[in-house]
Amino acid sequence: MISLLLVTLTANAHDIRLAIFEISEPSSGNHLLLNASIDIEELGRSLLEAYPDYINSSTAEQEKKIIAYITKNLQITIGQQLTKIKNVSINYDGEFVKVKADISDVTTPIRRIYIENTCLIESNRGHSNIIKCKLYGKLRSFRLTEDRISTVIEY
Repeated sequence: MISLLLVTLTANAHDIRLAIFEISEPSSGNHLLLNASIDIEELGRSLLEAYPDYINSSTAEQEKKIIAYITKNLQITIGQQLTKIKNVSINYDGEFVKVKADISDVTTPIRRIYIENTCLIESNRGHSNIIKCKLYGKLRSFRLTEDRISTVIEY
């Protein structure tokens, strides 16, 4: 699963903004799973910057813009193949937007994953994205920031 969990913490009166993306394989099929939990305010700030008409859009249009934003700002390449995010569902849970999806076009065995993630970074100063990838029983974790927006994970 890729799980995006944006948590705003306070430490020494400084905000620490994190998004956590977890990637793992499903029990069957040639895709990976994506679960995302995103702080509504942080996501809203990014969406308003990317889509100025976001606030006046219907709920259905807002959800399309959320999907477009994530698709544009989260690029996952497995081997030499750029994957696609499909079968997206969006739910709201208090202060969070939860996104679930499949990452398709996955060729196996997976040996190398290139991830570029700029979600929330451009509109939220000091934001970090934590990438966790669990495949073949191995967990890899990386921190992405405005200074480092991509990483390579090898298995």
